[in-house]
Amino acid sequence: MASDDGQYRASAARACLKTNMNAVNQGMLSLFAMYDLSYQPADYRYIDFLAQVREHQNTIGVESVVVCIIPSMDNHPNKPEFWIIKNILVPLTSFIGEFSNPTVFRSRDQAKRFLHGKAGMLFPKGYDFHEAPGHKFRAGSLEEMNIATASSEAVKYAENWLNARGSAKNFITITLIGHRPYKQHLSMIKSMISLAKQLQAPDTLPVLIPDFEEQTAPNELDFGRLLVYSEDSVNVQLLAATYQSSRINIMAWDGPHQLCRYNQDCKYIILTDDEFAEPDSGGYFKRGNFIELAPSPSSLTAVIKNIRQHLT
Repeated sequence: MASDDGQYRASAARACLKTNMNAVNQGMLSLFAMYDLSYQPADYRYIDFLAQVREHQNTIGVESVVVCIIPSMDNHPNKPEFWIIKNILVPLTSFIGEFSNPTVFRSRDQAKRFLHGKAGMLFPKGYDFHEAPGHKFRAGSLEEMNIATASSEAVKYAENWLNARGSAKNFITITLIGHRPYKQHLSMIKSMISLAKQLQAPDTLPVLIPDFEEQTAPNELDFGRLLVYSEDSVNVQLLAATYQSSRINIMAWDGPHQLCRYNQDCKYIILTDDEFAEPDSGGYFKRGNFIELAPSPSSLTAVIKNIRQHLT
């Protein structure tokens, strides 16, 4: 582990411990929400956890929530995981104002010492520092909570960026996922790039958002003259704002699409090569509908036709 990762963990833990200790020391009844990466995914599905924490807070009427993030490998730091904690999980927490200072621990032992003697409740119920919890976080009907609305500053930045490239255009984002665990097959990524190229028109501007590990795309990809928006690939607020400011957002299942699920102002469709995709029923543009996109010219033609009909 590089020294900057160690310094980040230490400084983040000190800052968040200080912030949350203030609330605890003031005698507030606290809910300690434990997001343990040994059992839960280090990706955008974290927002499902936040939604359930908010729901539980509303149900029991607790005043203070302390979100606790625990790395998966005690004493063996996982560099990619800490990059995700810093650049995805902590910023995602900021969407819910009162959760905006999550506590990032170095280990379960540190978290256990922090919680010792504190008055409050653990979430999920029955969380154990030694055994895997049986609770899995699913969105279900919680999507209506609308918790992933971008800040006004981020929306202004995204709108200015888009309008500077064509104020009269229909902006369509196409998110390419190149990281685990939802890494798309290279053929699917190439099909989505081809889709973007064919959607270019005087009134339509596709915007590629590459969401790749280490923020680099494979050398085999040819973006051509397509507009690539890299600013938001490592900034969750800007990513949400760009989705919110676009006419349609096209993406694969999971990954950043979680932001659209929890933002009622985002219109999005899911492209998939799976068999359960819905047939052409004329309902493609219901929020979150699936569209089958096989890496073939005929499949691309059908999707492009439906998108263009929707834009007119």
